[in-house]
Amino acid sequence: MVQDVAVLLIVGGRDAPMLADGMAVLRAARPALQVVILADEDVVDDHVLRLDGIQDVPVVGVGGSAAGKEAVEWNVLTRFVSAPVVAAIPLKVLKSPLDVRQELVTAAADTPAAGRRETNLAPHAKTPRWVIASYVREVLRSSREDSERLAHAGTLATAAARPVVEALDPRGHQIRVTVRVSLPHGWQERPPWQFRVGLRRRGGVSAWSSPTGLLARVDWAGREQWEQLVADVPLSDLPTGNYELAIDVVGNRPAKPRALRPSVGSVTPGQVRRTTWVIDGRRGDTRYLPYTTGSARVAGLAVQQDARGWRAALTWQVRRLRQDVRDIVRGKGGRHVRTLLLVRLITRPLFLRRVWIVGERSDTAQDNGLHFFRYVRRSHPRRRVYYVIEKDSPEFGKLRRLGNVVEHSSWRHQLFMLHADVLSDAFSIPYLIPRSWDRFDYHYHLAWRIGALRVFLQHGVHTSPAALQRRTTGYDMVVTSASRETQALREVSGYDEQLTETGLARYDALLPAHGSRTVLFITTWRRYLPSRVFAGQDRRTDTFEGSSYERFTSGLLQSRRLHHVLERHGYRLVFVPHHNLADQFADVQSSSDHVQVVEPTGDGIQRLVRSCDVFITDHSSVHFDAAYLGKPVIYARFDREEYETRHAAPSWFDFEREGFGPVTQTLEQTLDELERVLSGGCLQQQVYQERVQRLFTYHDQHNAERLFEAIEARLAQRASDLR
Repeated sequence: MVQDVAVLLIVGGRDAPMLADGMAVLRAARPALQVVILADEDVVDDHVLRLDGIQDVPVVGVGGSAAGKEAVEWNVLTRFVSAPVVAAIPLKVLKSPLDVRQELVTAAADTPAAGRRETNLAPHAKTPRWVIASYVREVLRSSREDSERLAHAGTLATAAARPVVEALDPRGHQIRVTVRVSLPHGWQERPPWQFRVGLRRRGGVSAWSSPTGLLARVDWAGREQWEQLVADVPLSDLPTGNYELAIDVVGNRPAKPRALRPSVGSVTPGQVRRTTWVIDGRRGDTRYLPYTTGSARVAGLAVQQDARGWRAALTWQVRRLRQDVRDIVRGKGGRHVRTLLLVRLITRPLFLRRVWIVGERSDTAQDNGLHFFRYVRRSHPRRRVYYVIEKDSPEFGKLRRLGNVVEHSSWRHQLFMLHADVLSDAFSIPYLIPRSWDRFDYHYHLAWRIGALRVFLQHGVHTSPAALQRRTTGYDMVVTSASRETQALREVSGYDEQLTETGLARYDALLPAHGSRTVLFITTWRRYLPSRVFAGQDRRTDTFEGSSYERFTSGLLQSRRLHHVLERHGYRLVFVPHHNLADQFADVQSSSDHVQVVEPTGDGIQRLVRSCDVFITDHSSVHFDAAYLGKPVIYARFDREEYETRHAAPSWFDFEREGFGPVTQTLEQTLDELERVLSGGCLQQQVYQERVQRLFTYHDQHNAERLFEAIEARLAQRASDLR
């Protein structure tokens, strides 16, 4: 009954001037309504206590920060509440008394109340996540045996979650749906609820998975989170048509299923899949394609049954064409998206042969992108492969000798992107997106229609696998170089069959050069320091000056001892900061003419690695290249704890037990090891040579060739799924 409902009125800093009007609306809705104000501490002091007419209304201060609100317990929020049901409503969403009265009626009907002493939270679309988190924590702590209350808490948690489809994979007559269910507050132990994932459409046609619970996984910072849901949804009995993906919580109180949002990982690959299955003697063929709705807020799946043969393939293509035409005429992706779809439709006859696009950062050609492009141009000159790069890049002119170089963001680049069969990049596919294109529109309105094979060429052996998430990257192929690297990525990244152990293309050119009496010092970046990658973003970072990174690098560059060591042995030190942090060293001065700071262009880094005599790094994956070449390596891990908690989770690669050289923590230890290596003739010790041989899967110059063949095999499979 409505008299069983109280209201927690949420008041933020900007809402205070509306408080008197809001209270008037609540009292008009129900004069005897019990109201408790939950307000930021500063609002309580500056506004709430000064308003006339609310002195009889209890006020609870909840802190001003998100972290402070997350920590508030349920018994604190409800200590003035006597009703068995409470609705938490932000002041800014209050409308008319009639609307509030209807919301109170709904709250009373949808919340356990009869005969209860506990105060239960009513479902409301605008209740803040931190309030729901507080309630759910209380239920899990005190009411695990109360199945009705527990199920109600699960319904609220799911409603407040941000459920996103991370990936879709074929499993015979089923489709495996991987979902990220970001529940309020996060969980350090397994939540007790069971969930179902399903496909549904208007008219009640649907198919649902069996109930399943959440799984734990490690995030980029190494923290365990209970947020992954893996469910197999049967496709075999679904009629041909378009469906939306949804989730619901299993319980004794019926809950409305919630639509799942798409992610880059689930929709961007745009891969049409066809599966053949046999169930109880019944054979079938099902074709499907993930897509998004016009607003890109709902993940969809286009399904076709009896998908074998040219008639079925033609029918499928006609359906896709009709959908494109509808979106061109009245799609919700915006005028620019509709224009691009129209251009793609008109120019399709010009692109009957496959187009491959290769790149790195928009202004570079020095890594695996360059080496893979060079291989294809020389070994398969008839292949329509193009390298995309800024015209004012120093590498643009050098690349033109190979041919098929396209200016980044030019009309040719945009046209090729609309028809590309392969997108391959050494850093990230978004570097290939033309500047005039909106990334969101490309990911959610264009990419799944184009259906390009997305290949991550990598820019080194990946030592932080949790940082590469399928949900946010959406690659069809991820190149790896070692079985341990592959296994580590398989365990935490969400990638599995996409992992392709061919070796890095740049290793084909990784042959030792004559020594240059150079000590090469290369560092990686830190996400918590000012960086080029965050330029133009309103992102908080630490001050560079005084950071542990700055103190070590400056200490080394200014070290008199380093100067004497280099001078005595006749060597120089070349420092190459990571591209993202290079601006911090633009004006740095060393204390010695034996020390130089550079930012190489082209394949300059590889030339430096090949010709150096000693390699020093903090955490850079380039140490794998140096060790592969037989160079002595020194690991200066001066900020290990900070790096592994604030930048990347601890690696699968154990530097002490598997590394290719000694590990140091201080500047003096690093100089001790450098002097020892120089005195010993810069030789890689036998124990480190054996570790190199054990780690890498291949030790040859056929990495790019294997990668090319793997891409060709994936394209052949895609062509088969369309037939």
